Amino acid sequence: MDGRPDERVTLVLFDIDGTLVTAGGAGRRAMLEAGSALYGDAFSVDGLDPSGKLDPAIFAELAGLHPHLDLHDRATEFFERYLAAMRREVHGLRPLPGARGLLARLDREPGVALGVLTGNVRVVAALKLEATGLVRAGEPDPFAVRVCGDDAAERADLVRLARERYLASQGGPQRPLRLLLVGDTPRDVEAGRAHGVPVLGVATGPWSADALAEAGARRVVPDLRDPTPLLELLSGALEPSP
Repeated sequence: MDGRPDERVTLVLFDIDGTLVTAGGAGRRAMLEAGSALYGDAFSVDGLDPSGKLDPAIFAELAGLHPHLDLHDRATEFFERYLAAMRREVHGLRPLPGARGLLARLDREPGVALGVLTGNVRVVAALKLEATGLVRAGEPDPFAVRVCGDDAAERADLVRLARERYLASQGGPQRPLRLLLVGDTPRDVEAGRAHGVPVLGVATGPWSADALAEAGARRVVPDLRDPTPLLELLSGALEPSP
C-alpha cells in the first residue's frame, strides 16, 4: 500500500527463484528437455551456471557451450519448447518459507509498494508466481511493478527500469521514492549496489550467508519467516549506503 501523501514510498523488489519460490531445478530440467527435443544427446546443461542470471544470458551461455549447434538460429523454437516444459513442471514449484506471509505483511505496511525483479522472462515469471499462489487469479496483483529478464540486457538495468516504471505508474515523482532489493545471489546484491540500493540477502538459494554478506548485502537472513530485518530496513534503522 502507498501510505499517506506526506510519506516517502519504499518499493521492495523481490527476486523469484531462490527468494520467493523454490523450483527444485525445474528451469534446468525444462532447458534440458527443450534442447534435447531439438538436438538429442548432442545437447547438455552440464557446466551451466544459471544462478542470478537473466534468462537470455543463460540461453547465450548454453549457445556458447554448444558452438557446434545452431541454437541462435532456433532460439524461438527453443523458448517455445522451454515454456511448454516449464508448464509441465509447475507441480513442483513451492513458495519458500515465509514468502507468502511476508508479502501479506508488507502489503499492509504504510508507504510500501511491492515489485518483482527477476531474471525470468515475463511469461515464466508469471507462471511461477501463479503456480505457487503468490499471485491469485481474480485477486489484485500484489506487485505494483514487474521487471523481468527480457526487459533489459543486464540485471542492474532492471533496477533503474523498476524505478522508472513505478514512477510512471504513479504519474511521476510525487513523493520521494526509495528502493530495497531482496535476493538470494551475489548478482542480486551487485545489481542493487550498482544503484546505491540496499539489499536484504536471503540464504535460501545456492549461495551461503557468508557469500551474500561478502558481496555487500546490508543484512542476510536464513529465510523470510522473520520479517524483522526487512522491517528494520524499511523503518530506516539501517539507512542505504550513499
